[in-house]
Amino acid sequence: MIDRRGAPRSADQRDAAIEVTPFRLLNNVWHPELPADAGTQSIRAQSGRHGMRVGWEWDWATRDGDGVPASYPSLVLGRKPWDGNPAAPGTSLPLPLDELRSLQVRWQPHLDATGRYNLAIETWLCLPGQISADGIRHEIMVWLARSGDVQPIGRPVVTGEGYVLWHGDARHWKCSSFVLAAPPRHGIVDLLALLQRLELLKLIDPGLVIADIEFGTEVWDGRGRLSSSLPRVELVRR
Repeated sequence: MIDRRGAPRSADQRDAAIEVTPFRLLNNVWHPELPADAGTQSIRAQSGRHGMRVGWEWDWATRDGDGVPASYPSLVLGRKPWDGNPAAPGTSLPLPLDELRSLQVRWQPHLDATGRYNLAIETWLCLPGQISADGIRHEIMVWLARSGDVQPIGRPVVTGEGYVLWHGDARHWKCSSFVLAAPPRHGIVDLLALLQRLELLKLIDPGLVIADIEFGTEVWDGRGRLSSSLPRVELVRR
């Protein structure tokens, strides 16, 4: 029998990245005041007979205080405004919102964790021609699951069918978070429908650009391990 598995790749530096085209796998330990001895986190990727498998694990000490997550280990498709790295060749993102005909994602990771965390999909909306931290105007999250006393930025503003929408101010941008009442069926999320809901509520500017889509876990503290195949993203342009 031929062993079709590739060599496993892993990294534990706080800003580590592994290319898993068309995605980038980021360790993304970003809390600005996290002590060096606060804990550990690592990412990993390995190709096999059934495709690429990726994941991460963490062990963070309990923290009091600012309520800011320690990290957001994640898979990124497109151009993340915070790091300046270009999108992988052939990737449809970044893309103006008004050029989207449909946008649906499917992600069904296996997650085993304790402590405070969420499982979330995130996207950043930026000014046209300014895919950078300064160009960010809106952050949109879909909380698929959560544990502990964690909550999104802002306050609840709308209760919809199967979700509660939170909205508020971050730094120089707005943040809207759909907190789902239950995991989505078959892991499928219609992102365009959620974007259209925000537009109908006049919470987002339809002239902005969707920079990327990120799949990850915001982690405050505790222990956890996630394993997943690569998310499926179905994007159709007008």
